[in-house]
Amino acid sequence: MSQSSLPEKANRSVITDWRPEDPEFWQQRGHRVASRNLWISVPCLLLAFCVWMLFSAVCR
Repeated sequence: MSQSSLPEKANRSVITDWRPEDPEFWQQRGHRVASRNLWISVPCLLLAFCVWMLFSAVCR
């Protein structure tokens, strides 16, 4: 069995460089990434909590 030497595609959703303490990085890229993460994760966590509460109320 031979191994493929094809290069892997770069995954844009993987954070490879993260320096939140660096003010220059924070203004260039960090703030945008953190804001996007916040706007996505908060509704997802709220939905998960609602499902958990509904499940616990129904199964009581």
